[in-house]
Amino acid sequence: MLLPALISFSFLPAIYAQQSIPRVLVYTATAGFRHDSIPTAIEVLGDNADKYGVQFVFSEDKGLFTNDTLSGFDGVMFVSNSDEVLDDSGQSALQTFFQSGGVYAGVHAASACLFNDTTYEQAVGAFFDYHPTIQSATFERLNTTHPSVANVPDQWTFEEEVYHFRSNPRDNGAVVLLTVNETSYVNNGSSTGDYPSMGDPHPIAWYIESPLSALPLAESASKAGRSFYTSLGHLNSSMF
Repeated sequence: MLLPALISFSFLPAIYAQQSIPRVLVYTATAGFRHDSIPTAIEVLGDNADKYGVQFVFSEDKGLFTNDTLSGFDGVMFVSNSDEVLDDSGQSALQTFFQSGGVYAGVHAASACLFNDTTYEQAVGAFFDYHPTIQSATFERLNTTHPSVANVPDQWTFEEEVYHFRSNPRDNGAVVLLTVNETSYVNNGSSTGDYPSMGDPHPIAWYIESPLSALPLAESASKAGRSFYTSLGHLNSSMF
């Protein structure tokens, strides 16, 4: 239930009050660890596309990240990517896309790629640091008004990787939607560096209304696009 609820792009039609169906490029390329849940994410998104009024285009081709190609999409969605999945020209095209009002969404390890790209960090909100051993944890809803969490319970417990981050996404303008009860799991992981606090309560999923990645806004853009990220999605079961 999580992927349709959190990443259905139910917010896209609200952003684009238009007659045409929003087109979203779902990018699943990996250059390091590859999650078994990626095919399941593709299946679930495809099955729910008509329900949410979105056209998904699935690809692992970094060659699609050009100004011309991205201009044909309303949103891009990164799903459990890893390491350097775009070259310099692709990163530049993605920045232009953000500055032109394009929408971004990231799922799970989407925060664990392109670590040297400041613009991408601003879009995703915060980079992944580490996670404890996968285990049962209790997640809690902080926001009841955002469409992406409208059908999410106030509290629910399931097996997942609890991501910890290298910074506080609120510093990039994020509004945190989901958190985790810190007493519900054992934090037996360790940080990979001396990073600033990720803030309290622990961010698990969030959205950014006007990401810093969109600045300076292109003259052709009427407004900045939103971004959305959820760290949930390690297991196949998380996608339903």
